[in-house]
Amino acid sequence: MPTILHEGAPWLLFLSLICGTLGEDPPKARPPQCVHCCPVQSVAAPFHLRLPANMSVLQGDKGERGDYDPFGPIGIAGAPGLMGPKGKAGLPGQTGIPGIKPEPGAEAFSVARLSSQEGTTEPRSLAFDSVFANVAGRLDIPSGGYAAPVPGVYHFNVNVHSWNGRETYLHVMRNEDACAALHAQPGQRSMSLSQSLLLPLRTDDKVWLRMSHGDNENGIYGDHSDVYVTFNGHLVHPLPFF
Repeated sequence: MPTILHEGAPWLLFLSLICGTLGEDPPKARPPQCVHCCPVQSVAAPFHLRLPANMSVLQGDKGERGDYDPFGPIGIAGAPGLMGPKGKAGLPGQTGIPGIKPEPGAEAFSVARLSSQEGTTEPRSLAFDSVFANVAGRLDIPSGGYAAPVPGVYHFNVNVHSWNGRETYLHVMRNEDACAALHAQPGQRSMSLSQSLLLPLRTDDKVWLRMSHGDNENGIYGDHSDVYVTFNGHLVHPLPFF
């Protein structure tokens, strides 16, 4: 039977081409429908016959990165947060290496008086005119006073020779306190007097010899050929806590 294509059904030919049934009789055409007098618009294919578009053909080249905008102004700092909880105590550290205890410096002096001292009726300090040793330089030769450089125990020794017919009266002084005495009454024979003692001293405590006032004129004998009057001292043991 010859194929009759109705003016209102063009999709039948398209369907026969897709299905490969051109050799067979196409489906019978439906009776003519309403014929529009308005311009004929293209008829879209049925939904199940629509083919997906090839998106790769429609996608263009990748564009270049644009410029960055400038940074905005810095915002206002926020309020400080609350204090966090107290952490756990750490492990105790290791004991350090013991330090080296410094050794005290050498503190010693030995001086002598070669000239005599006579006719003294008022207390006065005994000065010296010959130096055997003054290691730390703490003995003032003109006044005869020794100032302790460090606190500690010091040993002192005094030797004098009395004068014939005169009284000999001396005190070993620590600052203004008399600590020991050397005394000889007036006589026809002279004699040697000696005194030694240990004194605890603080820094800058002064030790000196005072010719004290007696009932008679106070004097000591000196000689440039023989040494009779000496004053010696040295540090025995430092006392940091004193």
